[in-house]
Amino acid sequence: MLLPPRQVVEGFNRDPEVHGILVQLPLPPHVSEARVLDAISLEKDVDGFSPANVGALAMRGREPLYVSCTPKVRRRAAADTGLLVDDMLLRDTQKLCCPVFTCP
Repeated sequence: MLLPPRQVVEGFNRDPEVHGILVQLPLPPHVSEARVLDAISLEKDVDGFSPANVGALAMRGREPLYVSCTPKVRRRAAADTGLLVDDMLLRDTQKLCCPVFTCP
């Protein structure tokens, strides 16, 4: 029997053998993305989609638990290529936008 996705995530949260949870988006239309992502514990949110983590990522001087790969890669690419980062914005599947220089 298949469990609802939220129950699967809650099971992973309780499992000490699971160290991180990554949800492949987009989800099927009948599955609530918000409910599934909200079910992930902050400590296991390796995408960094939790409201607390997104807020810490967007605020200068805060340390998020995780930085998702999109901001991390774009910041590295900007540094490696010498591009000006003042106007560059980061966008991930959660529509997170923040200037590169404020992201860790």
